[in-house]
Amino acid sequence: MFPVVQQKQCNDTYDVCIKGCPARSAAAPAASMPNQSAADRLKAVDDLYRSGAISKDEHALKRKQILDSL
Repeated sequence: MFPVVQQKQCNDTYDVCIKGCPARSAAAPAASMPNQSAADRLKAVDDLYRSGAISKDEHALKRKQILDSL
């Protein structure tokens, strides 16, 4: 595992996170499955946040995007 992920420091200032961080790639499936229901997408975002894969700000932004799309 990438050290910045273990230390929960994975953010856009780290080039490794942008290009190859497993935590960042874990967020991609939720974004690439628009046929999922909003409830499923919200659950996926909540799961990513609880696992530490995305930050509180990323979680809030994605939830807002999903809810705004309704």
